[in-house]
Amino acid sequence: MTTSNVLEVNYEDIKFNKKGESKVILGNGSYGRVFLARWRDRQTAVKELYPTKNPSASKREINQLYRIRHKNIVKLYGVSEYNSKTYLLLEFMEGGSMHDFLYGPRESYQYPTARDWANQIAKGLAYLHDPSVGPIIHRDIKPHNILLSKERLIVKIGDFGNAKPLDNAMTCESGTVMYMAPEVYDSRNYTEKCDVYSFGITVWEMLAMQQPLNWYKKNFPLQLSVSRGERPSFGGPMKNCPKSMKELIESCWDQKPSNRPSMKSVIKELNDMIDSSGEH
Repeated sequence: MTTSNVLEVNYEDIKFNKKGESKVILGNGSYGRVFLARWRDRQTAVKELYPTKNPSASKREINQLYRIRHKNIVKLYGVSEYNSKTYLLLEFMEGGSMHDFLYGPRESYQYPTARDWANQIAKGLAYLHDPSVGPIIHRDIKPHNILLSKERLIVKIGDFGNAKPLDNAMTCESGTVMYMAPEVYDSRNYTEKCDVYSFGITVWEMLAMQQPLNWYKKNFPLQLSVSRGERPSFGGPMKNCPKSMKELIESCWDQKPSNRPSMKSVIKELNDMIDSSGEH
């Protein structure tokens, strides 16, 4: 799979970290495995893509990601091909995924930290949704795909395997059911507002530190319930959630996409919360 404009990296220049004879695996996803490596004296995450029936679509995604430049989106440094496999050289985020942080050894953090993470995710999404960039719909915003810096001060959006430029044929189901907007799995035409929905669910999860609607063990009952309006509760661990944040989250996961705010509006509301709290 050749790509235009993307830096082509010699596979031999990639030095995979190894444990014994095996490469160190950072994670497995729907679209490939991710290994730890060094390239040009830089620690790098190398994603080995699984074979695809649509290489032209993968080529578009790679070219798309390569031209994205934002401080809250993981960088693509280049692409390598070896033994008929394609490897993406990606920025390595030492803090791992938000999911692993939330459900790993319990580390406490305060509401202002989660609010700042939400603001950074919103900034990355607002960039993707801007017409000058695409707009591009990520279609799989969730804690697994939010990556943290070593000190967990910076968060970045990763994994663009489901990302797609907005067009008039956005009807196919894509993403992870627990975070998926109802119009997506109902196969209705959808817009970037599906990312806004997923953002709302993700922010709720970062504040609650538990998976949303986790009593549903199968996808169909969950989809049916969400399509009828069920959402995560603001009781239990969320009982002390500030009213302004609660209202923002609820607006993001509104049943009607047209009622959901743009990500630029979300950023403004989050900044207003910071200003009113006196924290800078």
